Amino acid sequence: MSDNKGKFAYGRQVLIGAGSGFMALVIIIGGFTLSGGVKTQATGTTTPTQTSVPSASPTNSAGLARDCSVASYLADTKLGNFYGSVMNAQTGELMLDVNGNQAKPTASVMKLITAVAALQVLGPNYTVTTNVYADPSTPGTIVLVGAGDPTLSRLDPGLQSVYDNGPKLSDLAVQVTAFMRATPISNIILDSSYFADSGWLPDVKRTEQTGGYQSVVTALQADGDRSNPQAETSPRSADPVGRV
Repeated sequence: MSDNKGKFAYGRQVLIGAGSGFMALVIIIGGFTLSGGVKTQATGTTTPTQTSVPSASPTNSAGLARDCSVASYLADTKLGNFYGSVMNAQTGELMLDVNGNQAKPTASVMKLITAVAALQVLGPNYTVTTNVYADPSTPGTIVLVGAGDPTLSRLDPGLQSVYDNGPKLSDLAVQVTAFMRATPISNIILDSSYFADSGWLPDVKRTEQTGGYQSVVTALQADGDRSNPQAETSPRSADPVGRV
């Protein structure tokens, strides 16, 4: 078994198995593997200090009038102390700036922003697929290619992980066995190159991993890399890919 980091030439290979996980929204919000923030909680009911809030109908750099404002929402005390900036990605124009020059941990708010972006770009029915390939020129070799689905589970058929009805490695094994027939599997290559290997971010405490709140971000892992696939909070390993 080895991790080839994307050196396998899939154009010459045969797809022999596929397992699809949940839609993007569930993966991002429910999968701790995609969370890189630090947990925080807003306290108190102090009205947020707003350094700059759009007026009712300002004009942008192109001279086009705007007919909406979020000022009333930002003044809601339920938001606690609000910090945020909105920029036009195409023009670089700053659309909104509320304490935007003050560095603050994004915590789980980043999950919501990422989920909204994923739903808009990928759509609500998008699924992440884990594929298995075989190379006819090297009998006995299969390649397991991750695409970022933390819901893939190593539990036995009939058992549920924290991700209800998630795809199973056992299902992939059945597909692979049916294709390989009498050819024994002698080499399994693990490909996690879909995501860049950024390792563990130095400003995130290791207790998030050892305590069971999040894993190292990898494109290939099972059960969110939990030691106990059926426990929401469960210690994660230092090698999610190898655990698969």
